[in-house]
Amino acid sequence: MNININTDDITQYSNLPVYPLVVELRAASDAIHKMSEISVGNFQLFEIEWQKFLQSIDRFWNKFKACFYDKKGWQTFESKIVQKRKKDQLLNYLSQARNVTEHTISPVVKDWKANLKATSLNGGVHLRWDPFDRHLLTVINRGQKYPPPQMHLGKPMSFYRAQYKNEPEPVVAAILAMEFYIEWMNKASEKFFPMYSEVQK
Repeated sequence: MNININTDDITQYSNLPVYPLVVELRAASDAIHKMSEISVGNFQLFEIEWQKFLQSIDRFWNKFKACFYDKKGWQTFESKIVQKRKKDQLLNYLSQARNVTEHTISPVVKDWKANLKATSLNGGVHLRWDPFDRHLLTVINRGQKYPPPQMHLGKPMSFYRAQYKNEPEPVVAAILAMEFYIEWMNKASEKFFPMYSEVQK
């Protein structure tokens, strides 16, 4: 059985041990889609969906650990993921950004500034503006600064941004995080619940 978190009625999988994890992945996926749909639209709504994503992916991580903690070999398996979460700029940033949104009122993303400029050209007007984006902000948690990630899994963020040219920075970061966690959830399911098939993004 394959589970598609984007299109399936996930309630039909409520008997699976990973169901609580799938619920959080669906919520995170929904937030990503809504951010993408909002695009250059209402920034406040975009910010709300970004915070929803951060909360859902954090709850996924906590439930992920709870789902497998009593399985033989889990501690060794978990240590690999924990190490990646700590060392990887993007994963660590998202964890800290979630903490900031949960415990402070500091913003973690800023709206697009077009910086519209008009110049005369051949009797007409030439307009220029900065490309659309909504940038992640440096977050401060317990006095420690965490700047927006420049690398993820050994590759520069520019590499990933090129693959999602029309998406703002938070959406790209969220997509990459989803890919990472789904991959490791599937690895864990295969190892500890081999009778169940993988989750699809």
